[in-house]
Amino acid sequence: METNSLINGVLATNSKNPVVGMGATKLGWTDRHAYTVVHVCSPRKVIVRRDNATLVAGSCATEYQKYNFEPGQEGFDKTVTLRKDGKWRVANDGSLFTIGERSEYRDPTF
Repeated sequence: METNSLINGVLATNSKNPVVGMGATKLGWTDRHAYTVVHVCSPRKVIVRRDNATLVAGSCATEYQKYNFEPGQEGFDKTVTLRKDGKWRVANDGSLFTIGERSEYRDPTF
């Protein structure tokens, strides 16, 4: 799955070397969802877990949104691998991720 967002497109090619505890972000069409690296299998393969994101400022109906993050529950883990094209993707569905950036954003236009 590719994105339709300039910010998400830039994030997809701007990742860091993975470290346990580091933030990660699932890059949707225009939305972003926060994750945390919970296991580094190799420099090209990690397991990430969905964070609990709580809106603390702004609104989901506006562009301005600020979130607090807390660790998520087990069972929402995904295996993400670094592909030859330089992008991190979920093994079974191709979803894009960036490693090293924790971000949450819900597009108010959808």
